[in-house]
Amino acid sequence: MNLTKECDTISEEIEYMKGKIQELEDRISKLEKGKDESKIEKKTNSMRDFVEKINPSNHEERSLAIAYYIEHFNGRENFTMKDIEDGYRDCKQKPYSNMSMLKNRLKNEKEWIMQYDEDEGVKTWVLTADGEDYIEEVLEDE
Repeated sequence: MNLTKECDTISEEIEYMKGKIQELEDRISKLEKGKDESKIEKKTNSMRDFVEKINPSNHEERSLAIAYYIEHFNGRENFTMKDIEDGYRDCKQKPYSNMSMLKNRLKNEKEWIMQYDEDEGVKTWVLTADGEDYIEEVLEDE
């Protein structure tokens, strides 16, 4: 990165340097913002690794970890219950026998997911702030 530039006046030089400082501050902010996520990414290579790090004690926690992985590591804006079921298989786990009941517990009892949209009868879901916070607290306690 070149910090110097030929300027005609001192005030031009000052303005140029202010711009360069702002560029550096923006880059630092961007790097610091991604620091926490990259820390998690370095620790996890696959959905299965991630879910094992969460160490879920029940199907609600396992499904929440799978949904978190889908949104945060697969870059998806939302997910379906089929995605959760497929996530169980990716983790080499037998899916819960009643996914509809599980969805209702995640939505109504735990309030970890909420409906995002519905397209041709297929509902899509997103994590709530409480759902994300739950996973992130577990990761912090690691």
